Amino acid sequence: MKKLPLILLINAIGILTACNQTHEKIHADDVLAGCYTVGYHEPAQIKINHQRSDNHDSYTMQMRIFNNPNQAWDTPTPLELLANDSPEIQQYFDIKSGESQYLEKVIARPDRIFVLGKITDGFANLNPQFDSSYLGFIYKGSNTIYKVACEKNKQ
Repeated sequence: MKKLPLILLINAIGILTACNQTHEKIHADDVLAGCYTVGYHEPAQIKINHQRSDNHDSYTMQMRIFNNPNQAWDTPTPLELLANDSPEIQQYFDIKSGESQYLEKVIARPDRIFVLGKITDGFANLNPQFDSSYLGFIYKGSNTIYKVACEKNKQ
């Protein structure tokens, strides 16, 4: 009877380890691929797709009607990868030129209506103005945005 709690504990550790490994594999592909929302408890509003071919990263974004997870995603719009040390980034985010090493990746629509950046988790944790490690510039304002589930049953 005393072996049952030990077996349950070993199984729980195994499950948690497996969940952690799966989580790492999902995020190991690309730090920006996934879905985002402006409000933490809202459904996904923006979807970022990532494709890698011949050592070249390409991105597209899709949107759906605000707060309506039953709507389909719109036609993909191509995005551009910006250099982390580009002075252009300072137009969108409060990242100083000496802080570019804290940027993991920045992508933008060609018209710059939408710019998405990923800062390191450590930089986000140390800086009180960031409550997420994802930064979004939408139209004329910047804010932190949140990575959320994409509701895989809708494309």
